[in-house]
This record gives sequence, structure tokens and C-alpha cells, in this order.
Amino acid sequence: MSEIDLTDRHQKLLDYWRSLISQGQAIPRRDAFDPTHIPHLLSFLILADLVDGEPIFRVVGTEMVDAWGSDFTGRPLSEFMSGDYHDFIRRLFDTCVEKQAPVFSHSRFQWDRGRRLDTIRLMVPFARNDDPGTVGHVLVGQSFDFTQAGPDRPEAAALTDGKFEEISLSVLK
Repeated sequence: MSEIDLTDRHQKLLDYWRSLISQGQAIPRRDAFDPTHIPHLLSFLILADLVDGEPIFRVVGTEMVDAWGSDFTGRPLSEFMSGDYHDFIRRLFDTCVEKQAPVFSHSRFQWDRGRRLDTIRLMVPFARNDDPGTVGHVLVGQSFDFTQAGPDRPEAAALTDGKFEEISLSVLK
């Protein structure tokens, strides 16, 4: 994987997330997130709650609705994604939760269906308000470039010790 190059908006999301971490905590609690502090980022954000491990999309930004062609607010990931792409996205969520760390990915949107659309994601975990040691929510910043295709093979990395390191995507062919 080449060097991680966050877009300006993804870097602002990462900086905002880091600013919410209380001393002695690995990740911020969900109630620390205040969307009014980042209004310029809202259109490219997705807030997913984890219910029995399943991502449920609670808030879906307007850029996401436009790119996806549908609004998945209130729906679980498994209800509107399938196949290898679902497995890829699910692995990103699971890694974010397991590592309790931001996860970056660069891929072709719906890459297993042949779409020619480049997408970059940054997923940041939030702890449950009632259990600061458990990830209960993931905030995703996703941007699209409609002028080019994403890489032939998805790339992903998790933030470890202050730097992004490639993660295994063994669910992919």
C-alpha cells in the first residue's frame, strides 16, 4: 500500500475525532460528538450504530445519498449490501471496532459490480455512553471522485501508534 494521503475533509474529521478523546480514554464517547462543531463535513458523513455487532445507518449525509442513489437511513448494512463489497465494508467496520482505532480505505465504489467510481473512507469509532470501553458507533467520512475509477484492489489501513498501517482484507479475493 502506498502512503496514506487523507483528503482535507478526512484530515479534518480525524483531527476533530482526536480532539474529543478524554484523557485516559482510547476513543471518545458518542455524546462527545456534536455535529454543530463540524457543519462543513456533515454532507459526507455516515453515523452507524452497532446493534448486536450489525452497523445500522442512523444518519446518512446528502453526498452519500446522491452517490448511492438511495437513502439508507435506519437500515442495517446487510439489508442493502451483499457479496464481496458487503464483506469488504463489514471487514472495515469490524476492524474499526476490534482495534478501537480509525480505519482508512481507498477503493472502487461497488468494486465487485464494475462501477468506475473512486472512493476514500475514514471510519472513526465512538464508545457507548454507558460503557466507554465498548465501541457502539462508527462515524464514516466518505468522499467520491466521479472522474476516475478506484484502485483495482481495495486498500485499507488502521491507525496504530499514530500512523496508518496496512490491514489484511482476507475476505477479499
